[in-house]
Amino acid sequence: MRIPDLPIHISHTSPQPLVLQIVDALILAIRSGLLPPGSPIPGTRKLADQLRVSRGTVVAAFEELQAKGWIDANSGSGSRVSDPLPRPLSLKPGQTPPIHSPQAFDLPTRPELGTDSTTRLFKLSYGVTDARLMSAEILGRAYSRAMRRRASDVLNFGDPLGELDLRHQLVDYLRERRAIQTDELGVLVTHGSHQALRLIALGLLKAGDRVAVENPGNPSAREAFQQQGAGLVPIPVDSEGMDVDALERALAEGPIRLLYLTPRFQVPTTVTLSANRRQRLLELARRHRFGIVEDDPEAEYTLDGPTEAPLATFGTSGSVLYLFSFSRLLAPGLRLGLIAGPKDAVARLAKARLHTDTLGDMALERAFASMLQEGEIRRHIHRVQRIYRERRDHLVFRLRDLFKDVFDFTLPPGGLSLWIRTRPDLDLESWQRACLDRGVQFQLGQTYFIDHAPVPGFPFAFGSFEPGEMDQILLRMHHALGLGPGR
Repeated sequence: MRIPDLPIHISHTSPQPLVLQIVDALILAIRSGLLPPGSPIPGTRKLADQLRVSRGTVVAAFEELQAKGWIDANSGSGSRVSDPLPRPLSLKPGQTPPIHSPQAFDLPTRPELGTDSTTRLFKLSYGVTDARLMSAEILGRAYSRAMRRRASDVLNFGDPLGELDLRHQLVDYLRERRAIQTDELGVLVTHGSHQALRLIALGLLKAGDRVAVENPGNPSAREAFQQQGAGLVPIPVDSEGMDVDALERALAEGPIRLLYLTPRFQVPTTVTLSANRRQRLLELARRHRFGIVEDDPEAEYTLDGPTEAPLATFGTSGSVLYLFSFSRLLAPGLRLGLIAGPKDAVARLAKARLHTDTLGDMALERAFASMLQEGEIRRHIHRVQRIYRERRDHLVFRLRDLFKDVFDFTLPPGGLSLWIRTRPDLDLESWQRACLDRGVQFQLGQTYFIDHAPVPGFPFAFGSFEPGEMDQILLRMHHALGLGPGR
């Protein structure tokens, strides 16, 4: 059979890896009968030339097909379609699988665990990055290097602190990008920010401890602390960030174990903690001996002006635990983050991890270490900063064009969201439902307040959308307001 007769079509711009595209195409050819059982398959070099991909990509696809039982590869005689073909799992005659088994236990009512599970086309509520900007080929090469080098280590149990090579690279990264001085014992690798928050709650809190949090602030952090039995102490946020005077008054009422905040591009208001308040906050932590959990998810997205140093840079008294998620830098599905802080506290968190997750994703961690070492992460940062700046500027222009009489906002120097202030007379809940009917989902601003009191505002996350997609979103939202189809 000639190669052009094979129905293999791949896209170099698709988010699906090339290897999986080739696998799916060949399985389709086999299932359709175009490649019957026992028939020869074109060689990897010839197929690579046809598809204009590397031979290694085709070899990887053939290895996946062989592992799944679709082809047989014999040295010297080439590859053939398996005969017989792999069979799907089947039940014995007379057996029928249960469709809905009755639940044999009660589910407790936990309103604080409620999440919005609605699946819609456009979601504006999450400040996530665009996975399409992450090069699958670069990531694939990094994984390949990780598996070739001491492959048995990747498949074994790892250090609860994380892969050592990666921690060495992260020490350099934190020194260069954040001016944070630490070593590999002061860094713990996590599966993103959610795991980091839960480890901190499990390792550093006990029932009844008071935890100060921003109000409004990150609901996921509040949930993690409450699950551990901590009591929340809401601290207001204004145009200069967390109100340190209010924090000092809360300290006068009783000891605080931890303070959680997002001082850079605060969640959800996007304001930045002022320099004066930063110094006062560190002094309060030293004097009252409470820990600071500094969550810095959008540290690499300073789009205008100088980059502000984190609190951890100046937390020389050992009071700051610094959190960063590379999931917000690369792609949401790459669950990788870090906690950096005092060695004793990091060691405690590593022990807490043994109760929840004894092994990280060693292949991902080693691949990421390779990408840091080769400079791929720094090049990625430089490239996406320009793209996200263009997307933000496009959004700002369109908002001022379509919604100038309805919305207001203060342009932050960075981040992947805007905090939209709406007219007080706008029925936000009704408009939210109308937008949802049109395929656009956003969270009301009250979600971020502890008392959930209605507020005339909501966060608008733009990072996931190209300008054309953003135009569709805004026109749908405009039409949901009853202002017509928009321009």
